Amino acid sequence: MKRNKVFAKIRIRALTRVRLGKGEAMIHPRQREDETMSRSETRNGKKDGTLLSGEQKVRTKSVVSVEPGRVIRKRRELAGWKAAELARRAGINSRTLSAIELGRIASPSLKHLESLAHALGLSMASLFSPRDDASNRTFLLGNPKGVQKIEFRKDGFSIVCYTPLVHDFFVGKVILNGENQIEERMLSTAGMIFVQPIIGKLSVVFDAREYLIREGSYVFFDGSFPHTFENPSSREVSFFLVTVPSFVARLPRRLALVK
Repeated sequence: MKRNKVFAKIRIRALTRVRLGKGEAMIHPRQREDETMSRSETRNGKKDGTLLSGEQKVRTKSVVSVEPGRVIRKRRELAGWKAAELARRAGINSRTLSAIELGRIASPSLKHLESLAHALGLSMASLFSPRDDASNRTFLLGNPKGVQKIEFRKDGFSIVCYTPLVHDFFVGKVILNGENQIEERMLSTAGMIFVQPIIGKLSVVFDAREYLIREGSYVFFDGSFPHTFENPSSREVSFFLVTVPSFVARLPRRLALVK
């Protein structure tokens, strides 16, 4: 009987051989049982009520904190506006806008955010978007007044900007007073130019040759060649203007009078 108890203890403490490659590992039966339970519980996605890292089925999203002031400042600069101009358009105090942009007001009022978003042509949600790459995500819902107006009072014309003042391109409307002309140096660009009269007739002189363009017609030419725009009528004429790249990049800052 004593011998039977000894053999029982030996069987309980016996080690099981498991081949691993060329060698052998010794695993206690209890260890094997624990590993079997662990694999079974892992397949069920939990162990003792806790999710296992290797089989987690609930993934948490990282929360990205976005400062609306930084987005507002970036979009304002993209539009080519000074802080005072945006403050005027939004109907808020310039100091308040500065504090929002610099983050001194961490939680601006809903009224201020709505006013700023409307002035910039943005939605409220875009002020809190972590994807603030404005150059790729710009969407502007405009109107006939455009985003701003540039006056050339001494030269007898003005420009309504339909797009923000960026380097890549320009789209807008030019209003030319009667019997006036716009010389090449005023709207200088080394790229391409598209012109289409909206109201009235426009004379385009390109490379020493004159072309009379009527409503519905248009011209497209290389802006690096000599050219001028002339209004042969005593009435004002307006026309669409597209330049690639934008002529604004070469525009003297003293002439860009924002209205």
